[in-house]
Formats: sequence, C-alpha cells, structure tokens
Amino acid sequence: MNNKKRFKKKTIILLIVWPCALALSICILFAMKNIVKNNVEKTTENGIDISKHVDLTMYLIGTRPSDMDKVLQKLNEKTEKDLNASLAVEWIGWGDFSKEYPILLSSGQPVDLVYASNWLNFYENAQRGAFMELNELIQKYAPISYSNMTEEEIEDVSYDGKIYAIPSDYTNYSAFGPIVRKDYLEKYGVESIDSFEDYIGLCCKIGKNDNIDPTGLCSSSIELDDLYLMNKGYYPLSGTGSMYWINLNDTNHTVYYESECPVMDYFLESAKGWYDDGCWNKDALSSKDETMLESNKAVSRVHNYDAWIGESGKDNDLDLEYFNLSNPLYKLSAAQDCMAIPNSSTNPERALMLLEKLKNDESYYMLITYGIEGYNYKLVDDKIHFLNDTYGNEPGTWGIRNALFYKQNMAVKDEKYEYRKKYVSEAKENPMPGFYLNLSEIQKEYEQINYVSKLYLDPLVLGYVDYDEGMKMLKENLSQSGNDKVKEHLQKQVDTYFGK
Repeated sequence: MNNKKRFKKKTIILLIVWPCALALSICILFAMKNIVKNNVEKTTENGIDISKHVDLTMYLIGTRPSDMDKVLQKLNEKTEKDLNASLAVEWIGWGDFSKEYPILLSSGQPVDLVYASNWLNFYENAQRGAFMELNELIQKYAPISYSNMTEEEIEDVSYDGKIYAIPSDYTNYSAFGPIVRKDYLEKYGVESIDSFEDYIGLCCKIGKNDNIDPTGLCSSSIELDDLYLMNKGYYPLSGTGSMYWINLNDTNHTVYYESECPVMDYFLESAKGWYDDGCWNKDALSSKDETMLESNKAVSRVHNYDAWIGESGKDNDLDLEYFNLSNPLYKLSAAQDCMAIPNSSTNPERALMLLEKLKNDESYYMLITYGIEGYNYKLVDDKIHFLNDTYGNEPGTWGIRNALFYKQNMAVKDEKYEYRKKYVSEAKENPMPGFYLNLSEIQKEYEQINYVSKLYLDPLVLGYVDYDEGMKMLKENLSQSGNDKVKEHLQKQVDTYFGK
C-alpha cells in the first residue's frame, strides 16, 4: 500500500515537473537561438565580415579637447556594436603640424585615418606613396560616400587616375582675409578693409600706438604673403602656403616662384618697415602660439571664413569682423578638406567603414563633431547651444563635414552665416579644378626649395633681414637648388592643363 502511495506521489510530481522542465528547455533553446543570431549579426555589417575585432587610430590637426576621452567612450560604444572596432584619436598641434605631419606619414607608424588637405601637401604626399589607393575599396566599404562624390570631386582627390582620399560633403570657398577686433576698427575709424594695403595700414597704426600685436603671426601661420598675392589676383598652385603661383589675369599663365612674382617687390621691400612699425612680434618666426587673438594678445589674424566663425563662437567677449581679400572669390578644390588612409594602415577596410559612419550616420557625426548631447551641447531650433567649452565646435573634424548635419552655433550672430550665402551666390568656379603638381621628375629639387624657402624667404617676408642682402641669398640658394628646373616642369604642366 505504501509503495503504491509513493508511486502515485512520484507520478504526480513528475506530471507537474515535466511540463515545467519542457517549458524551461524551450525557453533556453529560444534564448540560445537569439544569442547565436546576435553573434551572427555582430560578425557582419552589410554582408562584410567583421568577426575580428580591430583597434583603429585616427590623426587630426589641432588641439585635443579636454572631453575627448568622454566622447570617445560614447563613440566606441557605437563602434564596438556596429563595427566590432574601437577608435583612438591622436592630434598634431597647430604649432607643430608642418614638421610632425610629414614625419608621421613617412614613419611607417600604423595609422588608419588621417586628415588630409592641399594645404598639407596632399598631392605631394600621394605621389610619395603616403596614402593608400582607394579605387578597389571605396565602393564596397564606403558606398554612400562614394555615391556622393561628383566627377570633379573624384578628380580633385585623385592622382594619376587613382583615388587617394574621401572629401567632406561641404563646399569651401577661397575667402581669405583678416579677422579683426571691432573695438580697434572703431578706434581708428576703419569702416571697411578692401585691400591688403588697407589692412597693413591699420596694423602699422596699431603697432605704433598700442601695446598689442596687430597681426598675431606665428611660425605655423605666416600668411601675409599669401594674403597679399591672393588679393592681387594670383593663384597658388598647391594651395595656401604654395611656393609657386600664377596670375589668373595673365593669359600666358606664367609660373613664378613666390619672390619672383612681379608684384612681390613692393611687399618684400616694405616688410622691414612694417616690422619696425611693430606689425608683428619679434618672435613670430619661432612662436607656436596660434591663440593670440582669442587670448587678447593680438588685434587680428589672417585666416579663412570658417576660422572667423570659430573665433566668433568662443566665450571671450570679442566682437570680430571679417574681410575677405581673396580676388577673385572661387570654389576651392575638394582636396581642401578630406580624409585619407595612410599606407601604414593595417585595417583599411574597417577604417573606411568607420569613416562612412562618421560622415553619413548623424548620430556618429554629431558625437565626433559637437560632443555629447545634454552634456557638451543641446539643440535649440536646430542650432547648437554649447553648455561648456570642454569639447568645442568641430575640433579638427573638417574632413568629415556633411552639409546635411552641419549646425549653426547659437553664439554666432545669424548675420555672420549670411556671409557664406553671399559666397555661394558670388563665387566663381575653381579656375583649375583637378590640377595637381606632378613632382615625379623634380621631387628632390622641390623638397630642397621648400627647405630654402623656410631658411631665406620667411625671414624676408617678416622683415627680419635687409631686403638687398636677403634677396641675394635667396636667389643664390634657389638657383643652386634647381628653381629653374622646377619652374620649367611646372610650366609644362600648367600649359598642358590649359591646352597650350
């Protein structure tokens, strides 16, 4: 009897437990199925195998924001989930970029993404083999970016028919001129600056009468000579800082080394007098301080429209005006702001996939461009209202700009953004789209002349040396370095471009 009771009791327990166990097993099976499914999803992205985790490194130009680590933590939560990758961002400072940038590209150090531009010698670096050819990769790993590129833009970021960078989706213009404090304009009764002579005249007055640097020049930003030539109708063959120029009004398109441009005699002969009048500091050639204007150490700085917008958005109570002296105003090459994959990259495919996200996924773009929403900024009427200055506005991210996601800064008056609308309506087409210097036969001479320029031209531009003696030394060293050979080769390229 007892055995029957025990059997019955076990049967009842089994009948109760078995369905529960079955249900639990089914739940576990479904859970395992979801885990497997999720793992499969994490190992592919748009059909591309991302099962191997990679660590990516990107280099930008500028100053590392103090909140960069916080922003990267948020960004890497997204990259780990979407791309099975992490990103580290390194910086080359403004005071060091002219030396450190080429060193980085030639060192062989593993770098996966780097800001590139014609003012950083994009074409010369592409010819040296610093950047990876993207023709075989871009359509597969960055299809949206590729589809957004026009034929002219593809030509602008190519060398010898090979694509070496992906440009920003944002048109830039040649607007170049002084950013000037309004209080000093008012002090000297200056309502407008319409020429280089207007600007340097104001600087001379300030230099003689005020205990402040009029121009804010430093070693990485000696751009008065560029400003002067652009104001006189000359075009830089390799972007801002170019050693060789042509006059756009000259139908012969004669190629000149900078000091040989016919109009440069006036500038170089006058530079010593401007220096003596206090138009720039004595340490301008050695100083690395790019922040003199924003830190109230200078009255002005020479730069582009975007720099004016950036300066105007800083919390320093400065009221700044901008005067474009570029003549004519034209659209810049797509190589002005772009991103390249260095040849040292060990993960070019994943780097392109990340770049695709940074440029075309708004959540990625807003994070890397403006910081953390609710902490660094908030959106008000689709404008950026910065809550602090610990990340900043576009900290070196110009190469990923996208006009679809670009936001105005609430701290900048609307009228300043109207300038850009005016540029859009008035700018001419780029006078030499797709043109680049082919240095294959003159690389050695070109690099030597670059060295000579730093050694002898820059001191002349800043009036540190006597004009006659300085010009004599410059001419001798240019001749010995092969200036005539370089000009001959570049002239042939320019003539071919214009169909001569």
